[in-house]
Amino acid sequence: MKKVPELKVVFDTSVLYSPKASELLSSPARKLIEGNSHHGDLRIHWILPEVVLGERQYQMMSAAREKLPAIKDIERLLLVTIGIGEDNLQALVEATTKRQTDDLQLEVVSLDSAKVVWNDLIKASVFRRPPFGPSDSERGFRDSLVLATYRQVLEASPSTPSACRIALVAADARLREAAVTSTQSTRDARVVADLEELEQLINTLVANVTEEFVERIKEPAARYFFHAEAREGLYYQEHLRERIEKEFARQLSDIPEGADTTAQGAWLIAKPQFVKKEGQRVTWSSQITVQRRALRRQRTTAYDFIRGTLSPLVIGLTRDGATVPATLTDWMAPGSSRPANLSLGSPQTVTLRGDGTLQTGASGSAADELAYEGETKFDVHWSVSVSATKLSLSKGTVEEALFETTAWQTR
Repeated sequence: MKKVPELKVVFDTSVLYSPKASELLSSPARKLIEGNSHHGDLRIHWILPEVVLGERQYQMMSAAREKLPAIKDIERLLLVTIGIGEDNLQALVEATTKRQTDDLQLEVVSLDSAKVVWNDLIKASVFRRPPFGPSDSERGFRDSLVLATYRQVLEASPSTPSACRIALVAADARLREAAVTSTQSTRDARVVADLEELEQLINTLVANVTEEFVERIKEPAARYFFHAEAREGLYYQEHLRERIEKEFARQLSDIPEGADTTAQGAWLIAKPQFVKKEGQRVTWSSQITVQRRALRRQRTTAYDFIRGTLSPLVIGLTRDGATVPATLTDWMAPGSSRPANLSLGSPQTVTLRGDGTLQTGASGSAADELAYEGETKFDVHWSVSVSATKLSLSKGTVEEALFETTAWQTR
């Protein structure tokens, strides 16, 4: 019986990070692992260096600490004890990561420090050689331990690429540079920059086509799908932007909490990733990223003006054409115990009407301020026929467009 080839994937922290205190891995990393753990013709080992696991636990604990004050408030409100604090936070995070590593069958590999060439590491640190950089020596040291773990996995694995490949997935360019330099004579080593490149490597191995074949047709496939300068390709032929805006209107108009409206920015089309090959038909996945902004109407109250916290856009308070001192009473409607609400637009004068209400000298429209920046991602699956002799592409068709995710970041 033919032995199933293996792929060992060593992760750096940079491609796994999640801001959520409860998640060891980011959602894309988890989905990739879950979707590629049961190939019948490729056995994949998912490997976490011990230093990566420790760094993620530290990041999870830091995110959890920020939530401790809210937990204490809930305890005081409900008169209950939830039992989470600094004294047991580390144990809880370790239990969570243990459960998640077991669920995903992640292999945590400890570094044999006796095999580390410490003199080389010290020299790399002193002279800022990769993975060390001009600053942040702590990160360079952690990256060195990740690289040493990767080399340890390499040395313990079969050296024939057809039997086993060992891939390091790292977003940090200096770590990748150091890994490529130290393994350039090793045929079974692969260094990739992100989860998309890793998935393409997996798809190539599963489809039983050579990496050389995929590389030869990757650029022609990219132009076949989207040629910006000539405004040609399936993207234009299939009217993909209009199709996505219609099919996913809800996903493209969702408003995060704390914002009032959203606006689209540029549409970015990534280079296609190989999915599979069936006969002469090759299937690709092209990621489309829509840059977005979430805007907040700038609102304040008269009380904010009295306290001196109002936007400097307000330049005066007038009554009957004359400037008057701003007192809290001046800003109250008759019989009211609360300041009036005021929306600010362009620079304006605020006038107190005879009935106690406020009027702005300008248009009175609220100014929009940027609350979040975000990205909405879609995966477009498409296929094309490839000539076996000339490797020319024809008969392309879009099979489906899928919503992937929307991620917002606070400004």
